[in-house]
Amino acid sequence: MKKLAILPLILAYATSAHATPPYLDKSETTRYTNYMSLGSQTINYSESDCKSNIDTCWRDDIGKCAVPSDNSYSSDTCANLCEHREYTAYIIDSPTGEFGCACAKVANLGWLPYKTGVLRYYEVKTSSISQCSQITNVATNKYKCDKGYYGPNNDPNGCKVCPANATCNGGTSFYCDNGYYRNGNACTICPDSKTGGLGWDANGKGVAAVGGDELSWCAIAPGTTLRDATGTFTIDNNSVDGCEYTP
Repeated sequence: MKKLAILPLILAYATSAHATPPYLDKSETTRYTNYMSLGSQTINYSESDCKSNIDTCWRDDIGKCAVPSDNSYSSDTCANLCEHREYTAYIIDSPTGEFGCACAKVANLGWLPYKTGVLRYYEVKTSSISQCSQITNVATNKYKCDKGYYGPNNDPNGCKVCPANATCNGGTSFYCDNGYYRNGNACTICPDSKTGGLGWDANGKGVAAVGGDELSWCAIAPGTTLRDATGTFTIDNNSVDGCEYTP
């Protein structure tokens, strides 16, 4: 018995074989596998006549009646023919007129948002059903912090907001920005040259330090001219790190 209703086209990847397959161009080879060509022959039938004939199927993509090279299973539309055969993609080739069926690929989702600041890992699981595999994305118990947060791995509740003046790339710790050093769970501005006891500029003010993340890495840059009670001096230009802070 022929179906009289035309099933709607779904324009998203199917995750099981029991949904109308999406249209994919044959050139999009990275988006499908297990391709089966159904040929390119068409016949001058009306849409209603085509859908009522057990040996033909209607191609919605070109508005013509096709004669599948393999018509062992009748269907009103060619896309539905792929569905009935448990393929998950309907392939078309505009230049040649060829059409066929294939299995649509579903990429591993990987790390996805779980809650604020926390990512959870999802992996693809497949189970074999006819031509294609039934694909589901399964949540694992692997967690990590998102960018802008830091904390231990595999702890869904352990991610903290990145401190001010710091950079967090989703790892287990944070890194203080240039000119700041780690002070507990915060980043504190490095001592300037005057506060650190090294000297001051021509206006009697301290020169800001560079480097940081650790207090001993805070430094006055090479080439900086300073003054103190003994006179004027310049940080050696040959020093890569400049004059680092000594606690």
